[in-house]
Amino acid sequence: VSLLTSRKHWLSMLSNSHTYVAGFKRKDDRLALSAYILTGQLLAGEVGSVCMFALPPDSGERAFDENFLHTVSPDELYGQLSNNLSQDVVAAGVTILRERISCLAGLVAAGAVHLEVRTGMVEPSNTQLLQSISAAKPRTMSWSNVPDYFSQACFHSLARACGASVHYMHTINWIRSVKGASHVEYQCAKDFKSLRVLEAQAQASIVSDFHQRGWDKFILLPPFDSVKNVIDSALTLKYYPVWLAAFLKTGQLSDPSQSRVVLEPRYTNISHVGSTFHLAFSYGGELPATPTPAATTAQSVKPPAWGQWTVKAQPSSEEKRKARRKAAADNSGSRKRK
Repeated sequence: VSLLTSRKHWLSMLSNSHTYVAGFKRKDDRLALSAYILTGQLLAGEVGSVCMFALPPDSGERAFDENFLHTVSPDELYGQLSNNLSQDVVAAGVTILRERISCLAGLVAAGAVHLEVRTGMVEPSNTQLLQSISAAKPRTMSWSNVPDYFSQACFHSLARACGASVHYMHTINWIRSVKGASHVEYQCAKDFKSLRVLEAQAQASIVSDFHQRGWDKFILLPPFDSVKNVIDSALTLKYYPVWLAAFLKTGQLSDPSQSRVVLEPRYTNISHVGSTFHLAFSYGGELPATPTPAATTAQSVKPPAWGQWTVKAQPSSEEKRKARRKAAADNSGSRKRK
């Protein structure tokens, strides 16, 4: 499709706010994010893509404040910015994603990864599918946030039936089943005094954490965000161990070596979902030494020498402006000579 068509469809879906832009301290970051919000583009080009706007039928609107940086953890994003201060936040996110793609392409090219797509409904009644998965003797299984849509007992039954050595998952909606884990409960009870205390505690915690990590170079502090997001960030850190303990008990994962929190819930100004945390666990015994067993393999395989997979640092907004001014000056000089 044409770039113009892609941009029009992208803009037609912008029905939600994007207040996170104002939370960035550097002007280049705010400009880069604003350009992305208005165009949907991450790379320069003359051809559009249905990936910029296509949604399955009856899938509803895009998620609130949805953006491509939701696929990058704050540690990765601000780590990349700290290592290359000349990049803006969009360029930093693009660099991380291109590195991931390059890594996967290298594994595929080296024959270390074989991709095969199959579809099926994983549910308790589909014993044939569960048996076929188990027969393949999977080393690992990634469940995404599937546990959010089953009872804990049902999910553990499914996971055990699949027979994988190590399981990976994350959960977002766990706060619905833990009392006190959301600001909504205090708001409904009109306990505004507790809300004010929680807000002050959460703000102080976020400011301290961001200062220690050096992220205050990029983010305005205290964070420019809604009160509910700030409060929920503190509540999730306090209460997610409650849900986790119940989950491990239900799955009979009593040995500490059988489970590991890969990524704790953490406040981020980019996403409105701060409750997410990632978990690795094994029913059969101890987990491997690292939460991502494929990482060592990925680092040992060199990416292919294809031009389209070469990972290059994206230019900063200032570098882009200088390049445009130079091009304009060159064109002006060329016309005068003619």
